[in-house]
Amino acid sequence: MAASETILLQLNSQEEARFWAKVQKLRPNQCWPWTRALTWGYGSWRARKILYRAHRVAWVLTNRQQIPDGLDIRHSCHVTGCCNPEHLVPGTRKQNMQDSVRAGRTKGIRVGSNNGFAKLDEARVRKIKQMLKAGKRQADIAAVIGISRPTISLINTGRIWSHVII
Repeated sequence: MAASETILLQLNSQEEARFWAKVQKLRPNQCWPWTRALTWGYGSWRARKILYRAHRVAWVLTNRQQIPDGLDIRHSCHVTGCCNPEHLVPGTRKQNMQDSVRAGRTKGIRVGSNNGFAKLDEARVRKIKQMLKAGKRQADIAAVIGISRPTISLINTGRIWSHVII
């Protein structure tokens, strides 16, 4: 368990009340906005000299358990300042980034061929994924396409170009 999450699980009722006082609780199905400081659109809250993301605190306090190792807390509502526990769900970093792309929150992030450093485009990646699905060897695909085998591996595992679906 992360030390900071241990602290969250040990907050007393006054500290928890201080946290929830900064959340505008609306109807259960609505977003509950964080009413204090935002950093990159996410709520920030300090307890016992540690700075937390408000949505993570809301999830831990509601579920009374640590956030599973290596997982993010995703917003099913796609509102980064939301602290409604009904809208918060654990997920991988990849799932979280895919949510961000689908919700259009990546305007400042150039994804795929919009990235100036991209050596591929969506059509070529689609072809690579089709070749992988057909059982072609990564080294053979790399030779045909003219890129490195590790790049093919990253595409195959979904570490890059995961937004391209075949």
